[in-house]
Amino acid sequence: MMRFYKIRRIKKLAYYFIIPKTYLGCFILLLLNIGSVNGQGLRLSGGIGKVIKHKETLLFNIPPQSGIARLSYIRPLGGDKDWHRYWGMPVLDYSFAAVDFGDQQVLGHAVALMAGIHYKLIDRSRFQWVVGGRSGVAYLTKVYNRIDNLSNNAIGAHINNATNLSSSLKFKLTDRWSISQDMELIHFSNGRTKSPNSGINVWTAGLSLYRSLGTKKIEPLTLPELIVQPRFGFILQSGLGKSQQRNLPGGPTYRVFNLDLLGYWQFARYQRMILGVGYEHNDAIYAFNLQIFAPDDVANTAAKDVSLMIGDELQFGPFCYRFILGYYLNIPSDHVGEDVYLKIGVWYLPKQLKYRRMQPFIGIQMKSHFAIAESLSIYTGVKF
Repeated sequence: MMRFYKIRRIKKLAYYFIIPKTYLGCFILLLLNIGSVNGQGLRLSGGIGKVIKHKETLLFNIPPQSGIARLSYIRPLGGDKDWHRYWGMPVLDYSFAAVDFGDQQVLGHAVALMAGIHYKLIDRSRFQWVVGGRSGVAYLTKVYNRIDNLSNNAIGAHINNATNLSSSLKFKLTDRWSISQDMELIHFSNGRTKSPNSGINVWTAGLSLYRSLGTKKIEPLTLPELIVQPRFGFILQSGLGKSQQRNLPGGPTYRVFNLDLLGYWQFARYQRMILGVGYEHNDAIYAFNLQIFAPDDVANTAAKDVSLMIGDELQFGPFCYRFILGYYLNIPSDHVGEDVYLKIGVWYLPKQLKYRRMQPFIGIQMKSHFAIAESLSIYTGVKF
């Protein structure tokens, strides 16, 4: 049975921060390549801030104050792998966070498990400037309900993704203890799989207390050559996603099918440029055209799109992060809506399954027309 898509709005701020900060952080770290004292440790954080409303049609009132508390385990990379040094020896972060939105009746609160990566843009003997982010899964206690919570028309599902961007000024107090002043933005969203889903955003300012569990000296290492012998190859992948029609909480959900053929140019050791074509079949568009009495073959053709895609892929060990811009080619029919879209995805390439140049992978990818997210899909494919 065919179902309607839900289309959710994604706050533009996420895209203006995630992509520039990722590229800028990686570029600066490639240039620094300095020795530093790293060690595992614990971090206890707390902060206060406010919910950000990203459109006027959201019905809830902004609470006077929101708060966040977080416990993190910090682990540095050991430098024993080539990609550790290539990306400038970032630090890993595993966190449990609790967020109080400030309105227990309408917005409730959230708990989240997140993992992230942080970069030291400035590293002195007693001072560091650290930027980075985390992402993971979150549970929100209050969601939209047409009977008793109509005001929360921002979130329709208890299970959501949580994405956290941060900037910290860290001051060393002793060999074991440090303190930092933090500025953060955290975003909750279910990827348009359940309506409503405009997302909830919270900014906070706070303090963190660090306790080192042991340190080790990482000596300066020679940075690998940034440019390698040019290598070309192909990526064949297919994806299947779903979404719920916008403004129809509890309404039908439809599938979206993708098939992509991409070429890549590995211009650096852990970076690839992507260029190719993508095919998509959107069941929601097919169902809509049937409802306006279009013939089956016309509805089926209208549901298909072919697009040109270009982007970049960053590799961190077995994980890759891909950023793609797409342009609809009006094949096999004219595309209705915006001509350009954005795809952001993370991919896992298990080394155990690699055979010569054949590398299978799985991944998850979100498609958006910048202000409006369209689908969240699971992918599988092979790089060769």
